[in-house]
Order: sequence, then C-alpha cells, then structure tokens
Amino acid sequence: GGSASIEDIAARNRRLFAVLQSIENLTRRDYAAAQQTAARVEQLALSTERVMIVTIATMAVRNIKASSPIGWLSEFLYLPEVLYLVILFWLFLAGPGWLSIDYLIFSNA
Repeated sequence: GGSASIEDIAARNRRLFAVLQSIENLTRRDYAAAQQTAARVEQLALSTERVMIVTIATMAVRNIKASSPIGWLSEFLYLPEVLYLVILFWLFLAGPGWLSIDYLIFSNA
C-alpha cells in the first residue's frame, strides 16, 4: 500500500542495495576462481600432452627391432602412435579449415 513512510522505503532500498552488492561481490569472486581453475587445467593439459608424447616416443622406439636404419624408420613410421602425432602436428599447424564447425558457423555470419 501507500502507507509506508519515506524512512521505511529508504531502509528497504538500503537493504536491497546491500543484498545486490553482496551478490555482485560473490559473482566477481566466482569469476576470478573460475579463471584460475581454467588456467590450472590448461597447464595440466599441456604438461600431460608433453609427458604423453615423451612416453609414446620412448616406449615405441624401445620396442622397435630392426637390422638396418631404413628398416628401423619403416617400423617407426608404421606405428599408430607416430601417425597420431603426425596428424596432431599437422592439425596444429594447418588448423581444421573447411571441415570445422567454426567454419560453418562463421561463414554464414
């Protein structure tokens, strides 16, 4: 109703502003925490990738049994892990190109 005094309205507005300010502060802290978590996940992914490449390389190279350098290279290039690394490296340099969903989305924009 219309019977609230100006002081009551001002007090309600101050309480509402305090609640909104608290929500804003929580949102800022959550965003900062999410950014820190994303940075840590990215570092973990990069270090995991490096460890994976080294592990694949050492295990694959150690298991190759060949009598000549050409035979060794042939066996090495035949390994599926090497093929995965070559494709990964190619995608890293070339990008997905016209096969990507990004290309389909942004070509129509």
